[in-house]
Amino acid sequence: MLGLIRLGVGVVPARWITDGLPLVLGVILGGELGVGTVIFAVAFGPRMKRALGRLGYSPRTILIVRAWR
Repeated sequence: MLGLIRLGVGVVPARWITDGLPLVLGVILGGELGVGTVIFAVAFGPRMKRALGRLGYSPRTILIVRAWR
């Protein structure tokens, strides 16, 4: 999650990726999908953003410079 945030991805999408990708892969591999798992994967991103804001966390971002040819 923090690596994605440093690359400029927002907190909520970064949490959705880091929580949702294993969820999807688990279902593809034959795991069960429960309501609680889906709620956690969807709701934890906004809660994390709110908590980080209350703690005063401001993530540093990496400036990516691309050479144009």
